[in-house]
Amino acid sequence: DSGESVKKALVRETREELGFELTQFLPLYRYSWHSEIESELVHAFTTVYDGAITADPGEIAEGRFWSLEKIRENLESELFTPNFVHEFRTYFDESDVPERILSMFRQHQKVNP
Repeated sequence: DSGESVKKALVRETREELGFELTQFLPLYRYSWHSEIESELVHAFTTVYDGAITADPGEIAEGRFWSLEKIRENLESELFTPNFVHEFRTYFDESDVPERILSMFRQHQKVNP
């Protein structure tokens, strides 16, 4: 919403689109994406959540969980948007990424309980 901070928008959009209250999260990175069809400033965050996810069908047409292996296998298949392919290759295409992100989150929880 206009005038809303990125963090407030993150919490609101998570509640509206995924149906749960986001209470802890960490910023990962930010970048500008420009293509023939869109331009956007992307803010990426991570969280750990172990509960029900209820996608709002008015916001999300389809959702599923993907392993890193399955994502890598399908990067060239046109299943993903060009922005997603760029983001994955730039920030996530390393075998230790999930553990590195969880480690960052655990460290943050120790400092900010």
